[in-house]
Amino acid sequence: MFAQIVPLVRAGRYLAPTLTYRFPAEALADLFVGSLIRVPLRNQKATGVIIEILSENTTDLSDSKIKTVDPFTPSVQFSPLQMEWVAWIQKTYHATPSQAWRLMVPVALQKARKTRTPSPFQGVIQNSPEGEDHDLRLQGNFRKPTVLQSLPGVRPLEYFKKIVKKTIEEGRQALWLVPEKSAIPLAIDCFKKSLGDRIAIFHSGLTEAEEGREWWKIYSGHASLVVGTRSALFAPIRHLGCVLIEDEHAWTYQEEQAPYYNAPTAAAALAELHKARLVLSSATPRAESFYKTAVTKEWEWVSVGTRHALSLQTPKIHVVDMREELQKRNFGIFSMPLQKKLSECLEQKEQAILFVNLRGVAGAILCRDCGAGVRCPKCDISLTHHRDKGGILLCHQCGYTEPLPALCPRCRSPRIKSVGLGTERVEQEAKKLFPSARVLRVDQDTSEGENPHLLLQDYDILVGTQKIAGSKPVALVGMVLADIGIHAPDFRSSERTFQQIMTMAGLCKKSGELIVQTYAPELPAIRFAAEYRYEDFMNQELEFRKQWKRSPY
Repeated sequence: MFAQIVPLVRAGRYLAPTLTYRFPAEALADLFVGSLIRVPLRNQKATGVIIEILSENTTDLSDSKIKTVDPFTPSVQFSPLQMEWVAWIQKTYHATPSQAWRLMVPVALQKARKTRTPSPFQGVIQNSPEGEDHDLRLQGNFRKPTVLQSLPGVRPLEYFKKIVKKTIEEGRQALWLVPEKSAIPLAIDCFKKSLGDRIAIFHSGLTEAEEGREWWKIYSGHASLVVGTRSALFAPIRHLGCVLIEDEHAWTYQEEQAPYYNAPTAAAALAELHKARLVLSSATPRAESFYKTAVTKEWEWVSVGTRHALSLQTPKIHVVDMREELQKRNFGIFSMPLQKKLSECLEQKEQAILFVNLRGVAGAILCRDCGAGVRCPKCDISLTHHRDKGGILLCHQCGYTEPLPALCPRCRSPRIKSVGLGTERVEQEAKKLFPSARVLRVDQDTSEGENPHLLLQDYDILVGTQKIAGSKPVALVGMVLADIGIHAPDFRSSERTFQQIMTMAGLCKKSGELIVQTYAPELPAIRFAAEYRYEDFMNQELEFRKQWKRSPY
């Protein structure tokens, strides 16, 4: 008997995607598709997954040259649905079999480290979560994929608690995805008393031992609820009843290493496979989600709060035109309105946040007189300045190039250049303007493993990047250069700028204010965001996507 096996190793130059092995007669009783086993590979042992059992040798090699697997008793066997899920990842994201399967198997098992034997499946817990069963008057039954639009800065905990409770009562398991691991504790708190150790945590920051422990808890069926970041999609849940995604628009749901999966898109496929509920929540749902609800009507839309409630419960957004600041001879990075509001905030013993967007903006070109960038004539996305290639402007989508212009193509101003602003400079300027203020910088260099929600309590001004998204609400938020993200070489840049402004509005207290500094206040992302006009922005964005035949078209 023979079998096709995917070795869980990084595919080398001479390694085929699947390998054929021979099995002794005494191993046939334990030979199942989906089993995790140890196989000889070159001069060592490797972990592999059986994906097909063959009655005869289908290779060009003689039977004697095919390696034999020692007798084994597999402790892990993936279900047919899990096999189908991996196949979908492999096909959709053009992944190798090894790349796709390694998402499913914890590092400890890939290395064949000793882990405890999984406990027999005991079924999911039947207890209800603590607290009252609130009448939330949900507008949908969540039987088909549902987009839950909430207010900026408001987590849909009560809605998610209701869905998780119903799922567990049905004898199935729930998966709750969050954009950052700092958001996990609050989700767990909703069920800590009722579920106890039947909650599993899953994210890339776990140690090998922690990952192995949580993985076995899920695989054995002991966990009723799995809470984690995007990697939790590949937790070995056998009885999936619902998939809940918080802030489904967040960029952290995009995997940046092969396979390059997008968590909300993959979650929709996973939920469909298991016939499970899918609920995606956000104050600013993705264009793809809006399309499936407003255009194709495949998904359901549920709004938390009315337009009247939105106008009452959201902070004011004040847009500052930085071109006017230049005309007033203010060449600093803080506009006069922002300086004034910061001063008032500090006098009132309130706290403030200064947001600096660093994601995807390296090499962006911007005219400081009219706010225009330089866009590709073929793709209509921003060109990127490459100093290492002779200073050319390059389109990262089609490869179009042109030299860096001496004058702005729109207004003929000579003040067109590469722009960018680091957190260190913003921190220094804040300390110079307000020497008595306690200024904290939170970015990749300073905050690894720290929670800005806790850190902010001892500071007056927080300067940070996207990592501040978990901070508590403050009186004032300033976006130092809000439109710089629009000049990133990505067709989603306008959508992400709109979402970013809404996210920052969510960090303000209801009575607070968001200052948006920009060189292009006329841009739709800025203009519509300042008025909380999500639907109007998305309708215009979809027209743009349709014209250029981009997702979701």
